[in-house]
Amino acid sequence: MRREPFIRSSRSILRAGLAGALFFSLFQVSGVPEKIGGQKGFFSLTDEDDAFAYPWIPHTDRHYTHGIKFSYMGGYEAVSNAPQPLETLLGWGTRPEARSLGGVLGQSMFTPQNLLDPTPIPTDRPYAGWLYAGPVYQREGAPGPHLFVLDSFEADLGMVGPDSLAGATQKQFHRLFFPDDVPQGWHNQIHNEPGVVLKFQRSWRYSPTAGLARFVDVLPHAGFDLGNVFTFGTAGVTGRIGLNLPPDFGEATIDSAGSVNSGFTRGSGWISVYGFVGVDGRAVLQNITLDGSWFQSDTGVSKNVWVADLDYGVAVQVNPRTRCLPQFEISFTHVERTREFRGQNGNDVFASVTLKVSWRFW
Repeated sequence: MRREPFIRSSRSILRAGLAGALFFSLFQVSGVPEKIGGQKGFFSLTDEDDAFAYPWIPHTDRHYTHGIKFSYMGGYEAVSNAPQPLETLLGWGTRPEARSLGGVLGQSMFTPQNLLDPTPIPTDRPYAGWLYAGPVYQREGAPGPHLFVLDSFEADLGMVGPDSLAGATQKQFHRLFFPDDVPQGWHNQIHNEPGVVLKFQRSWRYSPTAGLARFVDVLPHAGFDLGNVFTFGTAGVTGRIGLNLPPDFGEATIDSAGSVNSGFTRGSGWISVYGFVGVDGRAVLQNITLDGSWFQSDTGVSKNVWVADLDYGVAVQVNPRTRCLPQFEISFTHVERTREFRGQNGNDVFASVTLKVSWRFW
């Protein structure tokens, strides 16, 4: 009986987050400077799993085991100049020349390594889930020759615990596809708790000349998550090399401080192919999936404050020359993450697959 208020609370929070995302997506406005590129609206689906990292070897679910995020971002030409007070407050040294609004909906799940043990495992990561939705606001400027800046703001509202539906989702998936490996310990998961996470990231894109920008660029970034679910600061850099690099800011994993950016423009080459490699460091002050619930005495583990990622991958973007076919991009990112808690047996690996789609009439 006690679950009903939590269920109603989680549904209300998710509805509020989605309503906010849709509301912000309705603002209309003006043209965009040509040098920014006039990016188009797009839908994005990101699926992450530890099984994707090495699909040719036997797999065991472990730690950050699965995440999925659906995003929509409006095109630059479809966004209002209305939020001037926000620009004044958060100008931070660059004049935005284009803006975009959208929203996200996602779910992440975390487990210990041994899924068949029904008892709590105090030396391993606890079971946890995070279900969330919220609006995203992005703005881009060009403060110097061959230098572009993107600011990404996101506000996620959701639920941690049974009402995140992570346990039900994983158990049903395993019953259908891995009946000999159905998780037995989700009843030990972190308790229900409403979650709020405010996210910000500033990204830069630089190439020495306009000609070289088609083939190579460097993408530094810095940002933070702030909330009762995650609180951390992050900084890193990615290098890309390929053919007809899209005018975006690279690929983003689900837990990045910055949301995914599109790179779909009217002047894009009919195909872009590139590889990338990046490093990212984090100083973690709060991670509810390791620390446990704020309001109840869950069994947590002692987290490591300093965590680093090494990521590398490939992406292909196709821009058909006919209006009846969509522009689309698919990317694969392999991520190796250093140990997130004391006593962890080795580093973690997972992979991220993202599909982005835009129709020319959006």
